[in-house]
Amino acid sequence: MFSFGGDGGETAAEQQGGSQPAEDTDPEQGDDEAEAVETLDAFFLDALKARDTFKSIVREIPTIHETVLSVLKMHGEDEGLGWMPAALVNIALAVVAGLAAMSLLQHWGRHQFAALFRPDADTRADKIIYLFSRAFLMLAGVAAFAIFSALVYLSVDTGLQAASQTALVVLSVISVFLVLRIIWLNVLAPDAESHRLVALQTQEARSLYRALLLGGGISLTAIGFCLWMERL
Repeated sequence: MFSFGGDGGETAAEQQGGSQPAEDTDPEQGDDEAEAVETLDAFFLDALKARDTFKSIVREIPTIHETVLSVLKMHGEDEGLGWMPAALVNIALAVVAGLAAMSLLQHWGRHQFAALFRPDADTRADKIIYLFSRAFLMLAGVAAFAIFSALVYLSVDTGLQAASQTALVVLSVISVFLVLRIIWLNVLAPDAESHRLVALQTQEARSLYRALLLGGGISLTAIGFCLWMERL
């Protein structure tokens, strides 16, 4: 009788002791939950900051042209906005000279490396050799553009700091855009179906190429404007 009761007590104690580990929480799981909560809090804080920044930008839109004009006048020294026409003309001359140098170099290179272009290229190696050779030649053209445009602008520079900073930003943005054009042109090859490496139809490649150029141009214009205002 007593031994039976003792066995039952031991069994209850064992059951009670065995059920205790199930009630314990995993410390690693708690840390993961805390990190997740902190990440969400940080995300919401960043979202709120972005919303406030966007609202401030929207509020400045009606007066942004006045702000830009005041900045340009302030950096025009005694000329006010009178430095802008001469600076734009000089920049245009520099860009035309740079584009002419780039075109001449690429025209010369196409004749020199005409043997690399094989309309019947079947192997992937031949396609890659052609695309890389064309990209290298076009990058050399961009380098010629940057060098000649800078030299031409320096030869007609008015000496005004604001004009020089404007020219630097414009020529830099154009150079970066030309590099982006080279990348997309050789990756998508919209003008060379026989050498295209990606699985796209010609019309699809052309549409994607134009869309990427348009998006890149808009983005670079916005970035260039911000850099221009920062440098003035």
